[in-house]
Amino acid sequence: MRYRFKLEGYEKEWSPPTENRMASYPSLSYGEYTFLVCAANAEGVWSEPASYHFEITPPYYKTLWFYVLIFLLGISSIYFYIKYSVKKLENQKRILEEKVAERTKEVVEQKEIIEEKNKDITASINYAKKIQEAILPDKEIKYRIFPEAFVLFHPRDIVSGDFYWFSEKNGRRLIAAVDCTGHGVPGAFMSMIGNAFLNEIVNERAITQPDLILNELRKLIIKSLKQTGFDGQSKDGMDISILSFDDKNSVVEYAGANNPMWHIRDGKAEKINADKQPIGYYIGNPVPFTNHKIELQKGDSVYIYTDGYADQFGGTHGKKFKYKQMLEIILSMQEKRMLEQEKILLDIFIKWQGELEQTDDVLVIGVKV
Repeated sequence: MRYRFKLEGYEKEWSPPTENRMASYPSLSYGEYTFLVCAANAEGVWSEPASYHFEITPPYYKTLWFYVLIFLLGISSIYFYIKYSVKKLENQKRILEEKVAERTKEVVEQKEIIEEKNKDITASINYAKKIQEAILPDKEIKYRIFPEAFVLFHPRDIVSGDFYWFSEKNGRRLIAAVDCTGHGVPGAFMSMIGNAFLNEIVNERAITQPDLILNELRKLIIKSLKQTGFDGQSKDGMDISILSFDDKNSVVEYAGANNPMWHIRDGKAEKINADKQPIGYYIGNPVPFTNHKIELQKGDSVYIYTDGYADQFGGTHGKKFKYKQMLEIILSMQEKRMLEQEKILLDIFIKWQGELEQTDDVLVIGVKV
């Protein structure tokens, strides 16, 4: 058995896996904490976290009554001191006012410096967004390769860890929905790496079978990020669904790393499960990805997606949207054009989110045969 743990309120990251059954936290400051622990068996299957909540109360000299006592003593001292030496107090007041004015000036100057730095950082991130948008496939190409399709792409931050990708090679039309580790700037870096590797594998090496693409993509990610599984090394990676359309034989091939797909025909949905392993290093025995072949008929629809849409909190009770509700909406609008479906999905998402912060990047792709 191996364990990993985290003390919320004290540390942000989970500990590295260990066989030690003890966790030590000496000299904790007062406050509320929640200890979380997971266990994994020999096959590398991790349990759900178990939690223990506790509170460390402050010492007496940090309690309310002590503050009140000190306050009263201070008031009394000030009163007698004022009676004893009003003139001295006035001199101190004058000195204090001079110091306050000096400090205020320093604060204003620091505020201006921080605002300028924030402006520069925001400008840099906005420029990074332009670079990311330039790297992502042009939607005009999408309309040529997939005339009856939509790409609902709704990043959480200025730049995104989710990205879409499509291409056309050797008579195949390929499209992918990818969710990289993290979001914002770190996720955007991973998205650019993933986009470049997909172009290399498909466009340069002419590999169009989805499972083979994912096998090669995993090798390139592990190699480029120098992932060996040692503590402290990068555990970044990505989840992905990729489709390869063989229009000549009316077949679509699918492979997925954690992200499944839906195949819809005559108002009924079939879920094609992904392999439960990411693109990148993870604890366990990596196996070749599975290739699924689905025969298509006119009017069929297929959908691939990342987890951002279903995981969004909102509604009247602030709960997750969930995949079941997402699928019900998709089934209810099968008679509509794909661009209408995109607009409906986005409007429902925004209404569900309400005033809450967006949880994650959102990416949903739909293709109609």
